[in-house]
Amino acid sequence: MRLIKKTLAFLLALALLLSVSSCVLVRSDLEQMQDNFMDVMEKIQSADREGILSLLSREAKELADVENQVDGLISYVSGMMMSSFTRYANTSLSEDSELKEYRYCYQFSTTGGTYRMYIYEIAGAKGMPEREGIFSIYVIRREEDISNGEYRGDGMDTPGIHIGLVEWEAEK
Repeated sequence: MRLIKKTLAFLLALALLLSVSSCVLVRSDLEQMQDNFMDVMEKIQSADREGILSLLSREAKELADVENQVDGLISYVSGMMMSSFTRYANTSLSEDSELKEYRYCYQFSTTGGTYRMYIYEIAGAKGMPEREGIFSIYVIRREEDISNGEYRGDGMDTPGIHIGLVEWEAEK
């Protein structure tokens, strides 16, 4: 009887530990996305072109007009940030667990307006260092967004920085 109680107590403790550790994992992914979004916003607010470029994946940095895209992003988001909240966030692992993808959209307000920003980022791309970092950023003014809040730009995760693009425009 004593062995059964000890075994049950051990299994209960193990189950509790596993459930807590899985919550911490999910929470750390969400925290990572929040930190990355805030890092992008700080660099936009300070007009730090080199800082934004440093966050992009090598593949995105190699686009011919990436510096113009960064300048466009800095000028598009006007005013100082006042508040933000997550519209949605999704983390996925590839089947071989060598590629972690973050997809997240934030709605944020500045003194110049309200925007939605979707970021597609890749981490842990073993054997594909050119994909590590922010692969694409889409930003749009809230009043121009037709997506009901789940803004994903053209829906294709096209590399680079895209301003005011909506899914239906990509299909034309």
